[in-house]
Order: sequence, then structure tokens, then C-alpha cells
Amino acid sequence: MGNVTLIVFEGKITEPDIFKYIEKNFQEIFDEKSTFCISWCSDIVSLYKKIKKDKDLNVLRLLQEKNKSNKELKILKKDDIRETYLFFDFEGKNNKISEKKYCKMLKEMLKIFDKETEHGKLYISYPMVEALKHSKKNLKENNLGCIWNLNDKKSYKEYIGRIIDYSDIRKLNRNDWQQLISLCVQKTSRLIYGQWKIPKHKEIAALEQIEILKHQYKFITEGKVVSLSAFPLFILNNIREGAYNKLQLNNYKKNCKFKCIV
Repeated sequence: MGNVTLIVFEGKITEPDIFKYIEKNFQEIFDEKSTFCISWCSDIVSLYKKIKKDKDLNVLRLLQEKNKSNKELKILKKDDIRETYLFFDFEGKNNKISEKKYCKMLKEMLKIFDKETEHGKLYISYPMVEALKHSKKNLKENNLGCIWNLNDKKSYKEYIGRIIDYSDIRKLNRNDWQQLISLCVQKTSRLIYGQWKIPKHKEIAALEQIEILKHQYKFITEGKVVSLSAFPLFILNNIREGAYNKLQLNNYKKNCKFKCIV
């Protein structure tokens, strides 16, 4: 097995910028491993269709076929890769397929991509990557609506642009990340365990993406979704217990029962 961590993003700009600063601020996750980042430049539906046709299920080969001019990618071999992570947006209002069919497809993808050392581990942002910035720096102002109407997904970026303090991902420091992680982990805890709390390391480290989809589904059937970023969960899935305990995570003590809607 090689020493390369292959990172596959849906988008070309925002996701790579976020990941670049995760590497900078959370070096303990990566140890001595080298990372190779590449963008799929299309949604998860297109990847799903390719995967269904690929009998050998080789993500690297699919990437190389899609990016023939990328010389660094071309020389990369399957044996070079130690881990693979994929980051995509939730596309529940995809015009090509129904919500039910989409969720069935996504569930199938999460079962296939459930382990980073095998086919890869898939992380989903709800409703999209901008969910990372769905927060305020002033803790007293963090009573933001967590639930987003999927019919308004096209305006989610605009909404986030109006309410956020974290406009430039490149300027986030570790304290900013700790605050964003705090809110994300508590939203996840409320979604999965029914409580606004900071979960223990073993709870969050073992949390699978398919479990999040299962609990999101009750909102999805109503045309809604709990805004949730994949990137803090990636950090928490991979950080060691000692480092997790040192994170200065803030407990917002929020009583919200996810009845709010923006």
C-alpha cells in the first residue's frame, strides 16, 4: 500500500480551498501522508452513473479518463493510494430524478464508499459546501435557522453570503475552525442522538455518513434538509481522542427541535 491520500472534490474552488486550510490547521490528521487533490467538476449523479458502468470500481481510473491532460494524475497508480475521500453536495432537488430515487442512489453510493482504505469514503454536505459557513462568530447570534427548504437551494449561497462572518475561508484560523466544528457537531448530535451536546469522541468517530442520510431523510421527504457540512465531520472522524479532547468546543446549549426554517 502506498502513502498517498486521494481527495476527490465535486467543485473546483471552494472545496479545495477548505481542504487546504484543514491540512494547515489539523496536521495531526495527515501524519506523514501526502495528499493528492482533484476535482470531479460535476455532481454526484454523474459519478454514480460512471460507477455503475465500472465493473472493477476504480475511481482513480475514472479520474484519469476524465482528466487526460493532468500529467501528475496520469502517473499515479492504484498501489500508490493509501486512502481515498470524496466530498460532494446533496442534490435532492436534482431535476433529472425524483427525491426518492436520488436518496436511494445516494444510499447505494454511501454503502459502496464507506471505507477510505478500500473504494473510498464519501462525505456529503447538506445542502451544499457553503453549509460550513452557516454560523456567526458572536455566540449569542448563533440562533440561526438550521433547516433549509430544498426548493430554495439556488439561493442558499446568497443567503449564506448575507448572514455569515466567515466570508473568506482562507482567513480562518484554528479558533474559527473550533467554533464551526462546535456548531456542526452539535447539529449532528441533535439530528442523530436527539440532543444539543458535544458528543464523546467514540460517538462522533464512529458516526457513518449513511446514518446521517437516514436521519436527514425525514426532512428530505418534506422538501427540507438540516444544513450540515461534511468537512468538520471528516476532521472528527479522523482526529485521535487526545487531540479531540484538546479541541476547545463550545456548547451552545440550544433548545431548538429543528422546527425552525429560513
